[in-house]
Amino acid sequence: MSFEKNERVRVCEGEYRAKHGKVIERNVGILQITCKVKLDSSDNLVSIKESYLDSEKLEPHEVATEVKNLVSYIPEVPEIPPDKKKELPTHFQMFEKDLNAGNWSEALNEYNYIESYLKKPCEGIEDKRVSLEKLAWAVKNVNKNTLI
Repeated sequence: MSFEKNERVRVCEGEYRAKHGKVIERNVGILQITCKVKLDSSDNLVSIKESYLDSEKLEPHEVATEVKNLVSYIPEVPEIPPDKKKELPTHFQMFEKDLNAGNWSEALNEYNYIESYLKKPCEGIEDKRVSLEKLAWAVKNVNKNTLI
């Protein structure tokens, strides 16, 4: 499997087994292909054999964790109007339900709505637990899996 820059991956073998991250760079050598990966659990870049990587597919409990972290962040965002702060958790619930059921178009609609309020506020957050990136990747993978 070949990975491109910004693709989300899970490490399947080696020292970083079971860690998740994002491909920053792909290096083709004479004997092997490696990818520089920024692991979610660290700010460091690590070089990992491409054969040790698999495309990230979030399990339902991982989606639930991402949703929980983002929902807990909503009250802290001053840019979100008070009525939307009450409404967004419901959209997260619907997003999670649709994603886990494989309803790609509904999950995408919910994600786009959520992103319209949280994308900009989440960009400046240093807390690694608060990110829309994993949910965006999950939506992309549901679409890819339904097309296969």
